[in-house]
Amino acid sequence: MSKQSTQTLEPDTKIDQFAVQTEQNTKSSTQEQELNSAKITEAETMATDAMILSSSKFLAEAIVNSLRELTQDGFEDQELTYQQKIQGFLVFTRSYTMFTGTELVYCVWLVLRLTHADRKRIQMGHKQQITEENIGTILVCAVELALKMLRDRVCRNSWWSNAFGMDMKTLNASEIVFLKRLDFSLNIDEVSFWTIYDLLFSFPLPAQSKSL
Repeated sequence: MSKQSTQTLEPDTKIDQFAVQTEQNTKSSTQEQELNSAKITEAETMATDAMILSSSKFLAEAIVNSLRELTQDGFEDQELTYQQKIQGFLVFTRSYTMFTGTELVYCVWLVLRLTHADRKRIQMGHKQQITEENIGTILVCAVELALKMLRDRVCRNSWWSNAFGMDMKTLNASEIVFLKRLDFSLNIDEVSFWTIYDLLFSFPLPAQSKSL
C-alpha cells in the first residue's frame, strides 16, 4: 500500500467539516441523553441510604439556619443531632411508603420553601413559625404533601397520625398552615427540581443499599 493511501483523511471542504461536526454533536447528544436517562431512572427508584443521608444533612442545616432567626445560641452544636433525627425519621418513613428519590427531593424543596416563607414573615414582624417543638410536625407534613402531589394513592392522614403519635386535629391544622405559608402552590418546575437533585446527590449513589 502506498504511503499516500495510509494518510489520515482530513476535512478539506465545508461539507466535510459540517459532517465531522454533526457526528461529534450526535455523539455528545447521545451521551447526554444516556446520562439523563440514567438520572431519571435513579430518581424514580426507592431512595437509597446515601440519598437520605445527604438530604438529612441538607435539611438539618436549613432548619438550624431558620432557628438562628429566633436566637443566636446553641443551634450550630445541635445540627448533628437534628441530622440524626431527620435521618431516622426518613428511614422509618421509607420503610412504609417506599418513597423515591424524586419524592425525597420534593420533600426537601417544600421544607426549603417553608423556611424561606418563615424568614420573610419574621422580617415583616410576624412570629416565627418554625421552632424546635414543631420540627417533627413540619417533616411529617412535608413528606405527606410530597406523596400526595406525586402519587395517585397515598396514606391517609390517620395513618400518619397513628404512625407518629400525633393528634389528628393537630396534623390536619398543621397541614393547612403549611399550605397557606406556601400560598397553596406546590408545583416545582423542572429546572428547579434538577438543580436541587444535583445539589443533594452530586456523588455516585450506591444502587443496592436500601436500608441502614
